[in-house]
Parts: sequence; C-alpha cells; structure tokens
Amino acid sequence: MLLILPLAACVAANAQDSADPGVLREDKLVVEAGRPSGEAPATPQGPFNQTEQVAGQGWEGVTAGVANFQVESSGTSSFGGIFSLRGLSNTPYFSDSAVGLYFDDIPLGSTFTYPADLFGFASVSIFTGPQGTVFGRPGEGGVVVLRLPQAGPAGGEVRVGAGNYDSSSVAFQAGGPAGPNADATVAAAYTDREGYIDNTQISQRVGGERAMTVVARGRLRPAPNSEISLEILGSRHRDGAQPLVPLGGPLYTVQRAREGETDTGLFGAALKAVIDTPAGRLTSVTSYTDWKLDPYDNWLVLPPPLESHLTQSQENWSEEIHLASDSGSAVSWSTGAWFSDSRTNGSADRSILGQIPIEVSNYRDNALDSAAFGEVVVPASADWRIELGLRAERASKDYFQDEEVPTAGLDYHFRRVEGFLLPKVGIAGNLASETTAHASLSLGSKSGGFSPYTDKAQLIPFAAERTAALEAGVDKSLYNNMMVISAGVFDYEIRNYQIERSFSSTDYLVATAPRARSLGADVEAQFRPSPAWTLGIVAGVADVKLLEFNDPLTGRSYAEKRAPYAPAGTADLSASYGAKGGYFGRVDLVARGRTFYTEAEDPVFSQGAYVLLNSRVGFEARRWRISVYMDNIAGRGYYTQIIPGVNSASPGAPRTFGSELALKF
Repeated sequence: MLLILPLAACVAANAQDSADPGVLREDKLVVEAGRPSGEAPATPQGPFNQTEQVAGQGWEGVTAGVANFQVESSGTSSFGGIFSLRGLSNTPYFSDSAVGLYFDDIPLGSTFTYPADLFGFASVSIFTGPQGTVFGRPGEGGVVVLRLPQAGPAGGEVRVGAGNYDSSSVAFQAGGPAGPNADATVAAAYTDREGYIDNTQISQRVGGERAMTVVARGRLRPAPNSEISLEILGSRHRDGAQPLVPLGGPLYTVQRAREGETDTGLFGAALKAVIDTPAGRLTSVTSYTDWKLDPYDNWLVLPPPLESHLTQSQENWSEEIHLASDSGSAVSWSTGAWFSDSRTNGSADRSILGQIPIEVSNYRDNALDSAAFGEVVVPASADWRIELGLRAERASKDYFQDEEVPTAGLDYHFRRVEGFLLPKVGIAGNLASETTAHASLSLGSKSGGFSPYTDKAQLIPFAAERTAALEAGVDKSLYNNMMVISAGVFDYEIRNYQIERSFSSTDYLVATAPRARSLGADVEAQFRPSPAWTLGIVAGVADVKLLEFNDPLTGRSYAEKRAPYAPAGTADLSASYGAKGGYFGRVDLVARGRTFYTEAEDPVFSQGAYVLLNSRVGFEARRWRISVYMDNIAGRGYYTQIIPGVNSASPGAPRTFGSELALKF
C-alpha cells in the first residue's frame, strides 16, 4: 500500500487544528529534508544560467561546472550514455547507475532513462561519493539533484530561437503567485535541428533531433505546517538514426545504403506530502516513471552491413520516507526508508544486409529494492561536528531471457538476491576564520545484474560493485567573499569494477575487475572582482586503474591499465559579465583529458585530450532579452563516445551558432 495515502490524510486532518504559521519551510526538497543541517559536504551548487539558449540547456552546462564529472552520449538521448563522477560510472547499457539523479522530487532509474534536456529547472546540486545514508535512490559515485524554481510573483517568458543546421526552438515558462496556500510552475520546450553528419550515398542528414519537454509542479498548503505537491515530468525524442561514423574516417561524412531512427519517451510523476510533527519533519514521496525506446534502428557498415533493431522499456514505482530533526537541534539526525519496484523489458533483432538474422532475442528484468537508512550529526566541540550514518539495503532481481536466433527455444531464468550494509563516518568543522574542512569514509555499492546480449549462461550474470570511499576537502573564502576556493582529494577502492563491451564478435556483456582504484583531486575557485564580473575555474584529475582484471574469454591480464569511460581530467575556465538590466556575456574554455574505451588502453579506441571554446553575449531589458551564441568556435573535431564493438563513434558537435529572443510577462 502506498505510504503517501495515510500521510496525506494526516496532513488534511492536521489542517483543521494547526495554528503555528512559521513551521513549514517552503521549497524543501525531499532529498534535503533528510540531510542534517550540520553537515558540510563538498557539493558544488549553483543556478542554471537563465540566459542560456533553450537548445543549450543540457548536461554540457552541468558538467562544465563540476570537476571530474563527465556525461558521454552516443547521440540517442541517454540510451547508451555514460555518467561518470570521479571515475565511478555506469556501463553503457546493462549496469545500474553510479550517479543517481533526482528531478526535484522524482528519482529516475537506470541512466538510459535520464532526459537529455534540462530546460525548466532552476538549480543543480552535485553530492559526491556514496550517499546511501541520505537518499532513497543513491549513487555509488554521487547524486545529482535538479530543482524547479522557487515560487515567486506571477509571470514568465516565451522564447524563440534559431541557428545553423536548421535548428529552431520555442519555449514557455511561467509561475503562479507564491500565495500562502498554493503556488504552481510550468515549463515546456520544443527543439529541432538537422544532423551534423551527411550520408553522401543517399543524400540524407544523419543524427537530427526533435525533442519535446514539459515539467510542472503544483503545491497546496492546507495548514502552515503541512504541504502536498504534485510534480510531472515528460519528454519525447523523435530523432534520426544514431549519429555514428566509422573510426578513422571523416567525422561528418558517411556512406550507407539506409538510415534508421530513434524514438524515446519519458513520463514521470511524484506526489509528495510534508508535515511537521513533534518528532520532526515527516516527508513521503510516491513516484512513478515510465520510459520507452521504440525503436532504436540502425544500419552499420562494418563490413558486412549490419541492421540492428532494438526496443526497451522501464517502468518504476517507488516510495521514499524521511523523518528529520528540526534544523535548530543541537544534535541533528535523519532516518528514512525506501522501496522500489522496477520492470525492464527489451528485445534485439539483428541481421546481415537486413536479410540474414544473426540474433533474435528478448529479456525481462524485474527488480525489487528496499532500504532503511539514517545518520546523525553530533557536535564534538564548538567548531567541529562528527557524522555517523548507516544504510541497510536488500536488492533482488528476477531475470528472464528468450532466444530464437541463433539458438531457437533457448530460455534462461536467473534470480539474484543481495544485501548491503553501508556505514559512513565523517567530520567537518572550522579550521580558521573563513576556512572549513571536511573528511569522510563511506561504503557504497552498485547491484549486480545480467547481460542480455550474450547467450552463454556463464557470462550473463555479473557481480555487484562495492566501493570504499575516502574523501577530504577544504573550503576557503577570501576578501569578504570576493573569492571562494574549494579543494578536495579522494581515494576510491573498488571491488568488482563493472566493465561492459563486446569481448567477442557475438558476445556483448559486463565483466568485472576484482580490484580497481580511483585516485584524484579537484579544485574549484570563483573570483568576483565586481558585482558584474565573475571569473571561475573548475579542474580535476582522476587516475582510474584496474589493479586486477583478466579478459573473460581469453584470460589475458590487463592489470595496471586505465579503466574505460572515465577521462583523465576535466577543466573549465569561464569569464562572465552581467549587469542587472543591460549587457551580459560569457566565455568558456572546456577541456577534457584522454579517455579510453577498452581495458587494453588501445589508442585506436581512445579519445585524445581536447579543448572547446564557447561564448554567448546579449542584452536584457525589463520586458525582453536577446542573445547570440557560438559553441566550439575553433571547430575542434572530437568524439562524444566510441563503441569498439562496431568500430564506430559519435562525433561531437561542430561549430554551431544561433540567436534567441525572450519576451517576459
């Protein structure tokens, strides 16, 4: 039975006799409600740039502001995408997420369900390291929380934009007045552009995108110390074929006899109830997400030409409960419970020349996850606090796989039940005036699973990944907060590091490295010489090594090789200008270190270091705003992802430019 129903009844009943007008704190995100106020995590936080063009509000803007955070896309929304934070990542298709994602109150499941478009959100927070003592759906490497705008005066804006590659966009964003009893916000956008790749054989552009996004929230406060809210998230991509080109060939030219298409859709909703009780703040969120890929259709020239047709879906119900102490408590604490029921279905139909079938199979993966978690922050002195936390989790999966080609009637059923006990201990406090420090040791996990694209029974299951994370950092404010510097180091000791790729021409699967390590550091600094100017640097390095790993088919050792997917380092230099009501502008220099895509460190399957230069300028008046932008100004060629199994890659965007007009009301 959904736990939000009795909680909502309590909220309604409490509305009749509550008389305290100052208890409820507006815009308290559910994942924050369980976070003790005394904690001092190294979590980069910041607002989305509201002057960014609609088509540019994606993961590039988020990763540019966070060290050692990389999102790689194969050009099909988030299907096949890799979200890597400090060397911990998901695998392209089969593993659970290493970086959890909350769209405000809506927790998303596997990374392939993560939307590629982030329009409508106002701010983002990144929580690094295992977060199982605070979040219901945590990430082993961290959690990203995207927040909707806070309620304010009634108003909004309409945007229209256009650019090269026949790109166009139109968007609407509005919010209702922040009344004492209710408020609402809604945002919707449509973007369209042609692909960057030209198929010269059939005179067709490849990799075009058409995307629709909508987010909305309504909140009702039946009493000063209670709140009920409903959030809705929807997105739909009607794109062309996956933008893949053969490795070693031209970046933006291919020759194929036909092209395919990619069609994805996501719907999410969350119903939240909050009530302040004598025991603390009680929050319950019931959420539902439904994601579909139908179809993913591709034609690849390997040779021989290979046609690939995939479908996939994931439906998830979850319940998250938090009870947290009042923010004024000397000893702050939180406790919570989590339950999730997820069902994933997929099918594969691959053939040579579209005529000779080489694989026809389907699978079902039913997952039930539950957890109890909590943490307490105790003052150790006037300046220092000690944090203790624990998560107990149970994860079970039922997996079914059927195959007609190449082995007719093949039928597998696997069941996996795992338990995790994940403690955390930390310390935070003041080193000196305007200087704070923090350190923590925590355990994280990523459940084991199953690989659908192999029919060898011994290769289908893969083990859970476990991480012991040691993190420390210092934050310093200088010159009356004109300059803020944060620096951190981390050492992640990893067991059963999950690696996914085609280990043979017929087997695409996840293998595990018994031991791996991610060792690195990051620094973030922001300097504001005047109210209008901001200079920033975000940089990090990560040495992610497989200390022990053998090829699952050949037995060959790849010990001491760099793990795939994670870049050697990331950096972003930025300078922005913005006066209230007037000219604004921003220049970004984005750098990424070398990234390997096989455990052999094969240079053929690697993306070398590269630097991109982006800029935008504009003018903002009381009722309107106009801006122009240019990304990848130097026209640097690079790949956003390499897929070794098909000797192909997705090229990054070439030089793009455009303009946008916003009308406010």
